[in-house]
Amino acid sequence: MKSDEDILEMELKKRLFPKLNPWDNHDESIDKHDYINILSERIPGQNSFMERNSNQNDNIPAGYTYLGQLIAHDISFEPSTLSEHTRFSLNIQNIRSPRLDLDSIYGNDPVSDLIYYDQTINLGCTHFLVDKTKSIIYKNKPELSYDLPRKVQSKDLEIAIIPDSRNDENLIISQLHLALLLFHNKIAEKKCKEFNSFFAKIDSYFKRLKRKYDGIGEDNIIDKPYSFFRNEKVLLDKMSTSMYNKRINTRFKALENNMNKLEFASYELKKEIKYLLRRINFWKLETRESFDKDQNLYIDELILYYENEEYLKVSEFFTNNFFMFSNILDTIVEVEILKRVKKISEDIIKIQVRLKKKLRKFSLELDLIKKIYYEKIFYETKKIVSWHFQWIVIFDYLRKVAGSKIVHEILAFDPYEKVKKDYKVNRKIFFWKNSPFIPIEFSTAVFRFGHSMVRDTYQLNHETTLIDVFKLKQVNKPADNYIDWSFFFEKKDQADSTATNSRGIDLFISKPMIYDLPVDNLQKNIVYRNLHRSILWSLPSGQRIASELNEIVIDDNFFKKKESSHYNLLAKQFSKKLDFQYFCSNSPLWFYILMEAHLLEHGEHLGPVGGRIVSEVLIGIIEGDKNSFLYQNPNWKPNFFDDSEVETPGDFTMVDLLNIAGVWEGAIVKENKKPC
Repeated sequence: MKSDEDILEMELKKRLFPKLNPWDNHDESIDKHDYINILSERIPGQNSFMERNSNQNDNIPAGYTYLGQLIAHDISFEPSTLSEHTRFSLNIQNIRSPRLDLDSIYGNDPVSDLIYYDQTINLGCTHFLVDKTKSIIYKNKPELSYDLPRKVQSKDLEIAIIPDSRNDENLIISQLHLALLLFHNKIAEKKCKEFNSFFAKIDSYFKRLKRKYDGIGEDNIIDKPYSFFRNEKVLLDKMSTSMYNKRINTRFKALENNMNKLEFASYELKKEIKYLLRRINFWKLETRESFDKDQNLYIDELILYYENEEYLKVSEFFTNNFFMFSNILDTIVEVEILKRVKKISEDIIKIQVRLKKKLRKFSLELDLIKKIYYEKIFYETKKIVSWHFQWIVIFDYLRKVAGSKIVHEILAFDPYEKVKKDYKVNRKIFFWKNSPFIPIEFSTAVFRFGHSMVRDTYQLNHETTLIDVFKLKQVNKPADNYIDWSFFFEKKDQADSTATNSRGIDLFISKPMIYDLPVDNLQKNIVYRNLHRSILWSLPSGQRIASELNEIVIDDNFFKKKESSHYNLLAKQFSKKLDFQYFCSNSPLWFYILMEAHLLEHGEHLGPVGGRIVSEVLIGIIEGDKNSFLYQNPNWKPNFFDDSEVETPGDFTMVDLLNIAGVWEGAIVKENKKPC
């Protein structure tokens, strides 16, 4: 069992600022737990956009709140609850990979997680399983009525069949998850199109081979197997140059050789039978005698079997009637010919049996080859989806929540500049030895800034009224509770946007997050829970980190240098019981992140400390992932789709993803009115 010292050493390796002392109120008269309890009670819960206009964030549509939640679910998951944490429980394992590789969407792979993939398409290797549903009805667009696949647990409970059940916590994030499934399926469909065409040709050709040599009788096949394969070589080269192409080539060559033998044997049999029939006819003419009725029937039957290429019956016929034929022929030569005909027909049967076995073996091998290629297509599709999602995280999400300036500073590159430059990631605080990790400061404090962006209520579409945030459950929803994504994201330069804005990134928290948090815990105040984590994980104060980063430090000196309104604005929020001036110079990290965004950026996006940490960590885990676009091809830009499919060629946003996934069309605009 590991000692506390070993655990502490492991913990320090997962920190951005391991040398900074933890936050402490330094007031012996007030216990620090009581201190944060008092503080959490002083932060007001407000209704969205009702009490303070500045609380509306015009720069960030409401959908990015839940995109942030989806990102958080993809990079971290600690199964323990807050009450299970102790000072030295810091070695709790993160069961998500610390990479933006969408493992919360994909699970492991189609082989390991069959349940997530549609087994009726491409051997279950390429497409996600999605359900048609009657519970979500897009008005006049029933073809868009998709939902996550589900299984019934009880009369009132259905469980989504997805790798991370947290992505079914509410209707918004579950439909974001669904959009990614449909986006993947759309790309997989494109990539499979020409391969499926090739496999369809092989299947059709293969069926013709089986029909021909199963004794049904069919006109000669125009192409021989090997020439068919050779004609499709260009397409196969696109698929792969691996050993599996060589294997198909070899198998087709073997089939061709066997069929050549069969054709040659058939030719020999035909020649011998024709010769035999000529001798019979010649004998008839010489002796001026005719066969009796039975003998003529025998000959007619023989000719019929031959014409139908029913060689087994030819062989049986000669075996049963050999002596009859030998009696009507007057020389030993004809008897020898009969023996040769019988032998050739038996050879044909052997070749047929051998060929049928090879056809069966080739059929099984072809299914294996299909599966290998489909799995290859799956991983190529996953790479495309992941790269587009990583692009969205950096150039759509981060530019909104952290600000374009900090993102382009870290990347030392602006992808929207006309002059092409190479990426050069400038990280100041996030470093790793072997592979990236999720820093404790990030997961337990900084990236929880999204809690301040949550609204009290949301309007899902033009058909519904405002719905309380914690009533947006996926199960048992009314039929008109579909997601109209134009209420959550907006297109560029869209003057008549219907998108609802998120709340500002500030110290105003919505009332449900303070009073109605749906957790099995007596402490339902999100403010208290986040501040409590600062104590449990011994995080440094925000001021210490700001000083370490040489950024503006929000403390009592800050308020002395700035206009008094800054101080008055925050002081009104807190009781005099709290030493506000002292608190401002010594704030828990999560609170500080919101306070600097509140004061320095007017709640429009994160401040310098929060923006730096969030951007460096998310960009860093992408950069450190050997499968990411920043690692493999830093100058890559989204280019899989036609210019007509995206708003801006070379760019890619959540609107583009939703549009290509086929769910943006669910937005039915009735009037250009922004919901309150």
